[in-house]
Amino acid sequence: MLSAGLGMGLSILLASAAGNPAEGLAASLGSFLVGSSGVARTFAHHLRQLLQLLAAAGLAMLSAASVVGLGPWTEGAVMVLGGAAATMGGYSRPLALGAGRFIVFLAVLLGAVEAHQDRAGLLILITVGATLTSALQLVLGALLRWRGWDAPSPVPADRPVTTAQRYRRWRQTLRTRAGWQYASRLAPCLAVAGLLNMAWPEHRLRWITLTVAILCQRQGERPAARTFQRSIGAALGAAAMGLVGLTYPLSNWLLALSIAALGVLSTWLRALNYLAYTATVTLLLALLLDGGQGVNTGIMVDRVVATVIGAGLVLAADLMVPTPRQDRGAMPRRGG
Repeated sequence: MLSAGLGMGLSILLASAAGNPAEGLAASLGSFLVGSSGVARTFAHHLRQLLQLLAAAGLAMLSAASVVGLGPWTEGAVMVLGGAAATMGGYSRPLALGAGRFIVFLAVLLGAVEAHQDRAGLLILITVGATLTSALQLVLGALLRWRGWDAPSPVPADRPVTTAQRYRRWRQTLRTRAGWQYASRLAPCLAVAGLLNMAWPEHRLRWITLTVAILCQRQGERPAARTFQRSIGAALGAAAMGLVGLTYPLSNWLLALSIAALGVLSTWLRALNYLAYTATVTLLLALLLDGGQGVNTGIMVDRVVATVIGAGLVLAADLMVPTPRQDRGAMPRRGG
């Protein structure tokens, strides 16, 4: 995510130099969406990874722009889209990764689209940021390979599987509870999040939807220690945003530096400590979505409460819905 950090920071600085820092923050969201792509062993493989990320991001952008502003239909559409993506992700590993990314991207973009009147302009800026960061990733990847760096070898597949075999296996899985366990945990959580957001529109409870999307994993966890760890991280990140808000308004260069540093730091922490990683990503998203505006006590409390509610929903769903044990052929936990 070094390229994502650079892309986010450069977007803010360039837009600020032109007198439009808000446009830089919108472009930074695009950098965030494609920032999870690692460096591949070949240019072709790297390009394929980025195209898959861009496809998930593009679909999430179109979905968010289409459903926002429809009242209760918005919340129903989010639940249906999330549940459908969770179900279709059982078709294959690549689709599972794409579905997981789409679910998180949709939750991130809902808040961004709701906060902007010019949806078309916002989507264009996000696309520009994603394209800029993708180009940076390809250049950095080429430089690393030129310097002799070798990416880890991909895990070999057990045996080639045809499209017909995948489809047949997926249909068979859908005849069992295992085929629906992810959707049956995610969709109700999204539904409750939407109802709460409608019931108290004066509070920032859209954050519940984002928390659910981040914390709810394809493979449910029992005991729920790791889910609890991620929940604590998300709450700490939301609270940290309130503390950072005490120094607002941040100067443009400090905002760019903070966002770039958090983008790079989150990649390093992901493999070391998931609590710290979740806290970092939550703080990063809060900075991007708040757009460098001041955060008062009310907003901070709303966000922490929303995080706790979202985490509680996911923990309850993990405990209530039976989940199959993960084996060698199981789908990955999260897409991105």
